[in-house]
Amino acid sequence: MGYVIWDESLNVEILKANSSEYICLYYEIMESRAWRLSQWLWEKKSIKALPTQAIHVKPAAMLAGLGFIGHNTQVITPEYGANIRWVAVLIDTELVFDKPFTRDLCAEQPLCQKKSLCVWACPYRAIIPGPSQGVPPGEKVKYDRCIETHTRDEVLDKIWEKFIRRISDQGFMACTRCSLACPYGKPVD
Repeated sequence: MGYVIWDESLNVEILKANSSEYICLYYEIMESRAWRLSQWLWEKKSIKALPTQAIHVKPAAMLAGLGFIGHNTQVITPEYGANIRWVAVLIDTELVFDKPFTRDLCAEQPLCQKKSLCVWACPYRAIIPGPSQGVPPGEKVKYDRCIETHTRDEVLDKIWEKFIRRISDQGFMACTRCSLACPYGKPVD
């Protein structure tokens, strides 16, 4: 199940003071909607359903025909680009399934054919250039270079701080530079 991030403010994350706990707004929204869908399926359709984190949602979305895993490892759709967040719901009934998404949206996009915009949008070059397909999991992004991995550092080096979009002492916007650079899905209504 996908949820369009129609406003950047949905990417807010808030750290709990003196703790490693944090809240990610879009994830909380997705989890809530997944539980509501599960409840609706049970009450209206007598289908047992349960949200899960045990499924890798990006490959699942591509296999379900919903989008393409782009160079930035995000699922890209022609309509919304990388502005969608995903959650999985397990159900106890069979569905008619769609065919996997086969279009290579990055190769089709003239703006990305010579230079992947998402790769070059990252100020620390954390994303390795080239397609995500065929790259072993965890090897497409250099996580020690990614801003997202440093937003929760206890002692934050100044090189990371300049690209973290703070909204309060504990709150910040998740880094979405690679998603925002994607030419698909602009503007999101």
